[in-house]
Amino acid sequence: MAKFRWEDPSVYNVNKEDGHALFLPYDSEAEALAAESEKYKQSLNGMWKFYWQMGIDNQPDAFINKDFDDSDWDEIKVPSVWQTEGYSVPYYYASTFPKAISRSKISKNKRTKPKRRRRGRKK
Repeated sequence: MAKFRWEDPSVYNVNKEDGHALFLPYDSEAEALAAESEKYKQSLNGMWKFYWQMGIDNQPDAFINKDFDDSDWDEIKVPSVWQTEGYSVPYYYASTFPKAISRSKISKNKRTKPKRRRRGRKK
């Protein structure tokens, strides 16, 4: 039986950059000292296309492709907590952590929430 890649404990870095220090360019020493780098920094804050469904069956396969039609997806504010944006109910854990999930098998009834944002798109 084939595993999903998120069920395989040897897969831990899909689309993940290696750790590194953050360096931002400046046009002048004065700008660097003032720490004004906004023209070279792109915020990920804003409205993102958002698709929510219960479970992993019938999930959109190609949503990472640039030509994927997400016109029927909702939009969600980022940063935010998707549960407080009207999807499902918030989960609060006070003084205890939730039980650890098994890395070997993830329930097909888990909530899934793919997100996407087109580069250069500002709202």
